[in-house]
Amino acid sequence: IKEYLNGSCIDLLVNNAGGTHGGSKKKYKSNENLLSSFNWHIDLMLTTPYLLTRYLSNMNLFNDKASVINIGSLAAHYGTKDNMAYAISKSAIQGLTKCLAFELSRKNKKNVRVNNLELGYVKTDIAKQSVPNITQKQEDLYWNSFGKVTPLQRSGTVKDIVEMIIFLSDNEKSGWITGQDIVIDGGISLPLFHSRPKL
Repeated sequence: IKEYLNGSCIDLLVNNAGGTHGGSKKKYKSNENLLSSFNWHIDLMLTTPYLLTRYLSNMNLFNDKASVINIGSLAAHYGTKDNMAYAISKSAIQGLTKCLAFELSRKNKKNVRVNNLELGYVKTDIAKQSVPNITQKQEDLYWNSFGKVTPLQRSGTVKDIVEMIIFLSDNEKSGWITGQDIVIDGGISLPLFHSRPKL
């Protein structure tokens, strides 16, 4: 990394590596397969951002007032039905975000900010892993179904997330925001929305 930067430093780090094994319960029924899947999720979505961010900080490769953004999930709050390891890794990202926010705010006198984006249902290629082997029509129905359970009546887009990343990368606009879990979910996590009477 240091060789690639060639004397430059980083203004923005987005820890966006992610994925899920998902799959059938039968496939992960054995303890060996369960542990393998658990370690895979933790390594990818917790260990990787931890080591990368700490490395850049220890090597003094962040610019003054740089921004680190972790990509989390609502699964950290509500869990998941079939993928416990994914939810656990995203829950751990919440703690990592707060610890790094403390640590990097004063380290090397750089005032690096660290925040976590808690995402709802966002239409991405990698999200299709949870519903493999479906037709385009089935995929369209899958994503449109989220409009029925989301106050803003649609699933999220990559642009929705990028706009928040741009905001958090701008120290003039977000320079006093650090250590926060910021929910971007179209309102689907609003308790009142789900508990209101059906008319």
